[in-house]
Amino acid sequence: MKDPRVFNPFYPDKSKDNLLIILGDCGLLWTDKPDKTELFNIKMLDKKPWTTCFLDGNHENHTRLDNLPIIEKWCGKVGQVSESIFHLKRGEIYTFDNKKYFVFGGADSIDKGMRMPLRSWWPREIYSREEENTAFDNLEKHQWNVDYILAHTVPEFLTLKGGPLYNEYYWNSDPTRKLLEHIVYATSFKRFFAGHFHENINFKWNDNKEFHVLDHLGSGFLIL
Repeated sequence: MKDPRVFNPFYPDKSKDNLLIILGDCGLLWTDKPDKTELFNIKMLDKKPWTTCFLDGNHENHTRLDNLPIIEKWCGKVGQVSESIFHLKRGEIYTFDNKKYFVFGGADSIDKGMRMPLRSWWPREIYSREEENTAFDNLEKHQWNVDYILAHTVPEFLTLKGGPLYNEYYWNSDPTRKLLEHIVYATSFKRFFAGHFHENINFKWNDNKEFHVLDHLGSGFLIL
């Protein structure tokens, strides 16, 4: 594995040692019970020449994600979907190719008023106190020093007026953005990756920290 880069399905040297990481809104597990579409997609992904990982976005069936069997992998806890599909959990720090990745998925849905609770919107899109504590505990263990941060949304200050991701539609106060702001200010890291915003934006902040917001229908795809 190399440093993370934007996923290219035609990249020649892929294997199960490579990780495809979806930065939220994977939507693989959507219905309350597995349906034909889900089973087809899982079978299709398991046949691909990479291992698929995803962190949660806001458009997910979080009840299903919370009930996945949990195993230890890459020095952290993951939810296992299949032999080669894994859910990267909020607050965990994973080691991929000797690099440390802090993960914190989820975001507030600006359209939840138009969605049906527990059918097309789940309150667990917002982190729990336990997940917040897990994040702080793990960052403390690593002296608040990681190589990369993977999230679905971005720190709050980037979406305020004058910020690179300011948009009048993001008027809502998102607890996840606020928590990520605290984490970003407190943590030493090189690069921050997110999806969610349906835009491709790359910029530097505080001289040496890089932010990459990737768009693929709102979900950024990385390959390691």
